[in-house]
Amino acid sequence: MSESILDVPSIVRPLVTIADLLRALPSLAVLVEGADLHQPVRWVHVSELTDPTPYLRGRELLLSAGVHLPRTAADTNAYVARLAKAGAVGLGFGIDPVYRNVPPRLITACQAHGLLLLQVPPTVPFIAISEAHVRELERALLRQATVTASLQHKIVAAATRPDPLQSIVNTLAAHLDTAVLLRDPQQGDYLQSGATQGPATNSDIEAVVAQLLESRSSHPSVAVHEPGLHILAQLLTVSGRSMVLVVASSTQLPPETAGIVNVAATVIALVSGHVSTARLRALGEAVARAAVGGPAECLEAPAADTFGQPLDGRWRVLACSPPRGQDLPSWRDNLTTTLATVLRIDDGQLTLAISPESADPERIARQLTAESCSVGLSDPCAWAALPAAARQARRRQAATTVAHGTGPRRPPARVQDLVDQRAAQAFATERLAPLLGRPDGEAAQLLTTLRTWLQTGGHWDHTAAVLSVHRNTVRNRIAKIGTLLELDLSEPEVRVDLWLALDWCDPTILPESHVSG
Repeated sequence: MSESILDVPSIVRPLVTIADLLRALPSLAVLVEGADLHQPVRWVHVSELTDPTPYLRGRELLLSAGVHLPRTAADTNAYVARLAKAGAVGLGFGIDPVYRNVPPRLITACQAHGLLLLQVPPTVPFIAISEAHVRELERALLRQATVTASLQHKIVAAATRPDPLQSIVNTLAAHLDTAVLLRDPQQGDYLQSGATQGPATNSDIEAVVAQLLESRSSHPSVAVHEPGLHILAQLLTVSGRSMVLVVASSTQLPPETAGIVNVAATVIALVSGHVSTARLRALGEAVARAAVGGPAECLEAPAADTFGQPLDGRWRVLACSPPRGQDLPSWRDNLTTTLATVLRIDDGQLTLAISPESADPERIARQLTAESCSVGLSDPCAWAALPAAARQARRRQAATTVAHGTGPRRPPARVQDLVDQRAAQAFATERLAPLLGRPDGEAAQLLTTLRTWLQTGGHWDHTAAVLSVHRNTVRNRIAKIGTLLELDLSEPEVRVDLWLALDWCDPTILPESHVSG
């Protein structure tokens, strides 16, 4: 059993099998009886060396025209034995360049050592096999991404149910049509859903679990591929304890299984490490209370408890939108794993996520930026300040979008465009009321002087020239305006408020503004 367990450090990568290559190139012929056509091919390699094994890493399909194939049966047998020991998937033998037919001694040796042997006809150049492998790998990648994105949403939904771990196991088993087990030796838990047929038994699975627990970080994932027995398993380290997620089947697992197991393991780690069933229920109840009119503060305690964040902890809001050309639903599904938070809002093209400072949101923001996403991250804040943090994150995301040219080209927004018109007019009427209340002639004169003075940046001579009056007249009028408004017009923020008030004021209540000096 242990000899069939292979370390799979690239467990999220799809697999291309011999069967996939045969479907792509049907003129290839299998010459060894009982060969396992579901063996994964990691690479296609061409070599005419008498001993190519020093240059192999395992799971290669070796291609040779027999230029230096040993002439005797004994030497040929030794050649094939070396390939099998090095972990080669099989040998593709091209006929016609040197041999008109595959030598019988080679067929006999491959049969004896269980090495797959393919006959490559003259019409199929070796480069065509390499190209077929790359095409099948690209198709497998696309298929894996599509299926994984679809299942990702179901796994996350399962994690929010009353019994999240069992729900995730059930979801995986139903989708993959396999047995799925979650083993937690420290807690004594053994969750299972689905069933396998054939030689895959709990004892086989326990052997895989034991292998993973012994190897720990050096071998975080393993795969078993034997006739009638196919297992994928991944080790999870959650809050200092180890768990193992296992998918077992009597038939060949689809290529996307590895990616799905990886996603499920990530969600399980989050649920097990941070969110217990009781905590999820408490958070759900708090959200419901807030939704029906309860105070927003009722969310603070359960949210903090859910994420292991102290009540006085710091939070951040991340605003993110996808790069151009991305399929929005698929991008959001993939974003779920990256953000690792259930506190997420989708608003049009924009996604807002609330994350505790301890989750290192700056690293996530850098990762998303590297993927050409438009990102804005707020400053750390208390829970009660999250509304302001959300506005800050939105502003920074919008600024990033404009700076990088990732958003639609629009004229720069004015402050006036960001304020409700009725609220703006009410502000202007209240601020300018002491001037508007003067007799019409005086009101028009003061308002015109104020507008001109603000337009010229408070320059006395320029204002006097525009109004065709003496500079002292301008000084007297501005002083009167300050007295009536009870404001210090030398303060920059006061000038800004007055300029906006003049711009926002309802024109129907303004007196005739054109006043001669």
